[in-house]
Amino acid sequence: MTTKTYLGLGVMILLMLFGTLARTKAMPLGQLQDKPTPMGGWPTVEPNLTPAPIIVEQLAVALTPIAPTPTPTRIPDDTPPQTSLVLAGETSGLMTITFVVTDDLSGLGFTEYKLDEATAWTQREYYYPPLVVNGTGVHTLVYRSLDKLFNTETVQTTTFKIN
Repeated sequence: MTTKTYLGLGVMILLMLFGTLARTKAMPLGQLQDKPTPMGGWPTVEPNLTPAPIIVEQLAVALTPIAPTPTPTRIPDDTPPQTSLVLAGETSGLMTITFVVTDDLSGLGFTEYKLDEATAWTQREYYYPPLVVNGTGVHTLVYRSLDKLFNTETVQTTTFKIN
């Protein structure tokens, strides 16, 4: 027997039991007697053990089979994201740098960058506000982006001057 069959039989048995209890006519377990008793004439209860009639009705339950949930097919993604920059404000004493990142399949993870002589990568989510660089002179920005599967873009470098 399958799990569905056991479940169906269990449901049917429960419905039959509850249906029987709901439809059974309540019969008194005893009757109050008004005759005197040897111990002072108090009424007594004499049990009436006549069983109540059991009414059994058959209830049809239709079980609809549930199709298994299909396993999603994973789309292979070996392509790293692509990052471009938008530079603005080189004559105002500071530069705003916006990272524009695209990835077609798995989605964007984050962008890493190193500014000037930094040795460690700084991570930032692609939706952060622009990076602001201040200080006159020539600056070098090294950057790359990773997608959600950690496909890593080739390191790119750009040099810009703030007056």
